[in-house]
Amino acid sequence: MLIIRIEMFEGRTIDDKPRIIKDITEGFCHATGAIPETVQVALQDISKEDWERGGIAFADRPPT
Repeated sequence: MLIIRIEMFEGRTIDDKPRIIKDITEGFCHATGAIPETVQVALQDISKEDWERGGIAFADRPPT
């Protein structure tokens, strides 16, 4: 069994997530030869207030 954990900023819709999971699974299987039924994908939404780099939360950074 394979588990792929993805941490990302909040904001994707409930409709976006199945496509993201499908694309990640297909890409991983293509790159490794794994069987899709053995791949689990866990998406975790994190707020920009709870994610920081260099001591500054992404919520407090100017848009890029």
